[in-house]
Amino acid sequence: MSQDQTTPSTEFRVTTKARATVLASMLVILLMGTLLLLLSSALGQLRPITFCIFAVGLVGSAYAIAFAARSRFVFRDGSYRQQFALMTHQFAVADIEKIVAVDAINYGLQSAAHLFIVGKLDRHLGRLNDVMYQRPQMELLINDLVSRGVPIEALHERLTVKQFDTRFPGVFYWWESHRVAFMLLTGLAALIVFGIIGAVSIIPLFTR
Repeated sequence: MSQDQTTPSTEFRVTTKARATVLASMLVILLMGTLLLLLSSALGQLRPITFCIFAVGLVGSAYAIAFAARSRFVFRDGSYRQQFALMTHQFAVADIEKIVAVDAINYGLQSAAHLFIVGKLDRHLGRLNDVMYQRPQMELLINDLVSRGVPIEALHERLTVKQFDTRFPGVFYWWESHRVAFMLLTGLAALIVFGIIGAVSIIPLFTR
């Protein structure tokens, strides 16, 4: 009589420290937004744009908290799944071109070790870093992938996002490798939206 020899899955979740940091940061943002609403109300300056700013902060905070709470990486028998707040990447060994392990990538004042799983068609199959996950977990995943014949490029150096993007184009998303341009475009879009809301809220004052 045969028995099921299926290998149990291995699951990595975001560390407790990382989840606590995200939660604390988002609570501070929500507190500041609430104080802004109360101050505007007390001064009699409550406008639609104030509610819009608060709503953006609320949605952004909720997404960040959900991202930290729901994100995980699960693998078993050559099948892999990385889950985020609103989407899931699922792939197999056959979909992987290579993995790239970097000791440190700088993000301004912060740096983190990264593991990139680069696909043959999709260059964003999976990614882990030692801010959200633990290094032993990343090493365990590397060993699993290498044992299944996946090529690895290990970079024992400290790189900026731009340096990494030059050597491995397309592994970072466009908005990650062009942060200044992305922030300028986002700021411009926000100014346009808030400008329209402000204009809509002011026009009635001149038409009474």
